[in-house]
Amino acid sequence: MTKSWKVVSVGLIYKNNQVLIGLRYPTEKQTNLWEFPGGSIQEGELPQDAMIRELKEELNIVVEEWKLATCLCDYKQGQPYIIVFHHVLKWSGAIQKTCHQDLQWISLSECKEKKLPNINPILFDKIYEVLSCQLTL
Repeated sequence: MTKSWKVVSVGLIYKNNQVLIGLRYPTEKQTNLWEFPGGSIQEGELPQDAMIRELKEELNIVVEEWKLATCLCDYKQGQPYIIVFHHVLKWSGAIQKTCHQDLQWISLSECKEKKLPNINPILFDKIYEVLSCQLTL
């Protein structure tokens, strides 16, 4: 039996050539996992709407302007994923830590050194290439 695709929508928030990542609270199975803010798309929801909703819930900000960055398909631990990345170009409100243990601003290249869930390290090189090119445009 084939599993349904899980679709995740995230926001890439940049400031001073750095991207914001959040440290998840530890669970019995996983510790020290960092992530780009965002989450699963709910039934009937568009990816951009999920990203806007998730960033309001997770960071208490209102996304005012964004553009699609790239999409990634992956298969981890028996689950197929589609991850939709959005560049958050403008937001209002002060970023607050509402559901992460910690928030950090790091360079895009430093993301490779962090333990990111559901992103195959081999595929991250492609993500890094795409996102680096878009940031310089």
